[in-house]
Amino acid sequence: MKKYFYTALALVAMIGCSKDSIETPSFDDSVQSIEISIENITTPTRAEGGITPAATELACANMEDLIFLFADAQGNIKAHKDLSDGDLDNTKKTITFHTMSAEIAQVGVIANYAGAESLNTLAAAEVAWKDETAMIDNPYRNIAVSLDGSTTESISYGVVAYGVDDLDDAGTCTHDNVQYVKKTAAVTVAPHMARIEIEHIGYKDNFANKAYKKIGVKSLSLEGGIVTGANGKSTLAPYVHTLGSFHHDTNWDFAPYVLSATHDHSAKTNMLAPTETGNVWSWNILPQKVSNLSTYLYLYYPNHTAVIHDRKVTINEYFKVDGTTNTKIESFDSGNIYRFAIDFTDDNLDPEKTDDFICVECTVSIANWVINDITVDFVTGGTI
Repeated sequence: MKKYFYTALALVAMIGCSKDSIETPSFDDSVQSIEISIENITTPTRAEGGITPAATELACANMEDLIFLFADAQGNIKAHKDLSDGDLDNTKKTITFHTMSAEIAQVGVIANYAGAESLNTLAAAEVAWKDETAMIDNPYRNIAVSLDGSTTESISYGVVAYGVDDLDDAGTCTHDNVQYVKKTAAVTVAPHMARIEIEHIGYKDNFANKAYKKIGVKSLSLEGGIVTGANGKSTLAPYVHTLGSFHHDTNWDFAPYVLSATHDHSAKTNMLAPTETGNVWSWNILPQKVSNLSTYLYLYYPNHTAVIHDRKVTINEYFKVDGTTNTKIESFDSGNIYRFAIDFTDDNLDPEKTDDFICVECTVSIANWVINDITVDFVTGGTI
């Protein structure tokens, strides 16, 4: 008899547990869950003193920099959220926001813009993204690989990055035992600007064979080409970096930005570069046709002055090198970084009495912007 009694108790207990475990979640169609994937996210290899993404990628923002702009079909922003408001899935590299208004039909994602919380429309976000004057002098964020291949600390600057996508239906999901309509979006977040980076400047000839014995570099100037999607050039062109000021009486032993020995490109010796390792001379520019880049020089002749001291070297052709293939670049495109060095010889100097351009074939390395995922340990609760 006891045997049957204990069996009956066991059945009651099982039925009670089963009822709790199969409780049907309620359904709420007044709000929705929105899952967003950032298409250009990368997880860099961690290293002491810095982070090292793939060689062809540079971070324009960290994940925690992103502000999510949820908008209706007309582009009116209904909610601003950041990473801490959602559920981050480190495996899928997605972030999901629950109980979002059912009227939300698209999402924009913006980074490095101080006024993000005050944006009312996605159109306003796009204007901020394309504002050249706000970004012209700002280097990119998170310099992760220095030019000598070593790592360097991340540094923060404000190049605005942005992306937008419409929501797509993706069935339903359950969160806190409530079932919601699920929508998805895939967003690439990158600067609108193109970027020019000059690694270094070097003179490849032997000064011993020349009448001039030193070269002072005065400035760099990118002329500025036709802006993509508009007539005319950027209002900020030409883009200029002023480096040194020279004349015959300059103290050439101590003056900065002076070349006085043969440059070895492979060993990266006898060259001029920004003072801090890993930095470059750069311009963030509107997408545009390529244009001439001139390096203005002062040639120092120690024994006589009856010569033309002011000379220049002008690059008027750019080539992307892929293995043994050289492809001429016709435009500087949005979201791309064009990095190269200016290594010249005596033959590249402009003739003393003419304005003819000298072609310096320039090997260009093109990199793409990514979102740097350094929050791999950040996960909030919730079941998707």
